[in-house]
Amino acid sequence: MSLRVLHVHSGNLYGGVETMLLTLARHPELASGVRWQFALGATGKFSDALAALGAAPVVIGLPRFARPWTLWSARAQLALLLRRQPADVAIVHSLWTLAVWGPALRAAGVPIVLYAHSPSPGPAWLERRARRTPPALVIANSRYTADHLVPALASLPCEVIHPPLTLVGPAPEARAPVRRALGVGDAAGVLLQVARMEEGKGHRVALEALAPVRGDWVYWIVGGAQRPAEAAYARSLRALAGRLGIAGRVTFLGERTDVPALLAAADIFVQPSTEPEGFGLALVEAMAAGRAAVASDSGATPEFADERCARLVPPAEVPAWTGAFRELLGDSGLRAALGRAAEGRARQACDPAIWIPRLGELLASQPALHQPQEARPGR
Repeated sequence: MSLRVLHVHSGNLYGGVETMLLTLARHPELASGVRWQFALGATGKFSDALAALGAAPVVIGLPRFARPWTLWSARAQLALLLRRQPADVAIVHSLWTLAVWGPALRAAGVPIVLYAHSPSPGPAWLERRARRTPPALVIANSRYTADHLVPALASLPCEVIHPPLTLVGPAPEARAPVRRALGVGDAAGVLLQVARMEEGKGHRVALEALAPVRGDWVYWIVGGAQRPAEAAYARSLRALAGRLGIAGRVTFLGERTDVPALLAAADIFVQPSTEPEGFGLALVEAMAAGRAAVASDSGATPEFADERCARLVPPAEVPAWTGAFRELLGDSGLRAALGRAAEGRARQACDPAIWIPRLGELLASQPALHQPQEARPGR
């Protein structure tokens, strides 16, 4: 009999968590004895992608705490789903999700696992709400995340499981066509960043560090605004590029579905995060594609990247970033050597064939998830 594991997630954005969940749905054969199910708060790009993989997510409504009736409705929808489609274990993917749907899961007697994708604590009121339904187990996506859990989670059992990621190797045949399509010559050094449009992703650092770099280079920024604040941030980056006199070298590509092809066309991957990354899937994707990288020496990044496969630079130290960019732009042999080493490190970090079975084994073997759960009234 399969272990029925229900992933409960907001589903209204698209980033690293969603990429990981799509990898689980794409490789059901790797989760021996486990059957994944999905309940989402919202429809959109992510729910469509799950449906295309045959994962059939169930939408249970996206509530707002400021409107309690939406909260009660979303919990009632989850309770109805659990009656129709029972689950043996539920995995929630943020403190917010735990605070929203934890009471309904507890009322149904379903053991709760929190998959922590970031050490970010969020507002104090959210942690207080999450304390009301503590999970039986915490899974952290990295040792860094595990070591920086919020106080409400720090005393709970915790295991580290890296996020599985469908990895695409080098694709040199895509290099020339993509460059031609984007108007870039063969000799230009292409720097690529793939990230959400958020201040903590460090786009400003990269722009300021690149401004004094001479030579033939361009900087491609991939990622579209998903919320009004992100749109305002993107506008500020364009303005900064103009003030620095490099607007003609910086291209905002928005949301893209061809990131593997863009990686093939790039020379250097850039991850200048000013806030520590709980993991950093985009960097692992770039490493798997054989790209040399310059990344912030913070968060979980040093757990899978070092000087043998990347240049790790102190966050926000612009002169150090300038130096790293100059070094890699000026040495194609070094870029190639770093890229070759990066491929193997990426496989170790996120290969679905390694990490999906580990996740399934953990869920099947944890005693706390297979003890009778006391169902309590919840609203």
